[in-house]
Parts: sequence; C-alpha cells; structure tokens
Amino acid sequence: MIRGHRNAKPNANHHATNVSYPHVTEQLAGQLAGASAWRRRSVTRALLGAAMLAAVLLGWNAEAGAQEAKQVSCTFLEIQARSGAGGIDAALKPLAGKLEKPPFSSWKSFSLVARHPQTLALMKAVDVPLKMGGKLGALFRQHSQSPGKKDRVSLSLALDDKSGKRALDTKVHVDEGDYFVIVIGQSADGGQLLAFSCTAK
Repeated sequence: MIRGHRNAKPNANHHATNVSYPHVTEQLAGQLAGASAWRRRSVTRALLGAAMLAAVLLGWNAEAGAQEAKQVSCTFLEIQARSGAGGIDAALKPLAGKLEKPPFSSWKSFSLVARHPQTLALMKAVDVPLKMGGKLGALFRQHSQSPGKKDRVSLSLALDDKSGKRALDTKVHVDEGDYFVIVIGQSADGGQLLAFSCTAK
C-alpha cells in the first residue's frame, strides 16, 4: 500500500477558489443607492430653500422700493372751459384726450388760467391758492407699486370756494405722470376745471 507523505506540499498550479456572497453584495449596493438618493434629496431641498429665500428677499426689496417715495412733484392746472368754439389751448395738449371725452366734451374751448407746481411730502398737507378763487388743499397719501402695472399716486384733495365754504373733499388715485381732471365750478357759459399730475421723487 502506498501512503501519501504527510508533509506533501500543495500543487503550485492550484488556485484559491473565489467565494461569492450574493446577499452581502446586494445589501451593500442597496445601502450605496440609498445614500446616493439621500444626497440627491438633500441637494434638492437645499436648492429649493435657496430659491425660496431669494424670492423672499426680492419681495422684500420690491416692498422696500415701493416705500422709498417720500415726496412727489405735482403740477396743478386751473382751466377755464367755455361752450363757444375755441379749441384746446396749446399748453393743455397733454390733456386733449381727456378733455375731448364726456363729461368735458360738452365744452368746446379750454384755456389755461394758472399753473401751480408743488412738491408734496408724505402725509403733509399743502394749501394752493387758486387764481379763479378759493383754495385747494392737497395731501400726498401714498405712492404704490405693483408688478406689471404703472406706479400710482394717491392724494386727498379739499377745495374751499371763494366764500371759504368746503366745495370738494375727496381722495383720488392716478397713474404716475398721468393727468386727473375734475370740475370744481360751473357758470352760465362754462366751467372751471382743475387738473393735476404727479411723479415720485
């Protein structure tokens, strides 16, 4: 009987067998995928947070800008309207589109009587003596801004007639740079108009 040698060395050509653990590999892959998804969600949340913060800051800046106008520069025009032909005074051409429509179109002649430039500070009333008689009180109340719209100016107007009696007390809102026209008196052959326009400073 031939017995093998106890100290015989393994065959040099013999290679170690690779051992595979499928359940370990799948678990590791799942953990890596979970970590990657978590990182993506974290990045997404961070980007969304940054976008929301930027929107808030932009809105805050827009609101702050809307409150910056503490003064407005206004021009008040006294206008004499008459029923006889005469057309519109050259100085009133910027108002022609308004004067040619009701309720002003019943008059056919418009002439500038006086021009009153005024600077109005926020919530401080100013009295404007009128050449046609009486006195106008003007109060700048608000300058408002809205996205996609023209800036607007809000005024309170109070008119006292020649005798000192209050003839008008109203609040008006007008687009910045546009004219607002109101009738402040009438007579047998015509009417007295007041127009004004304001721009923020």
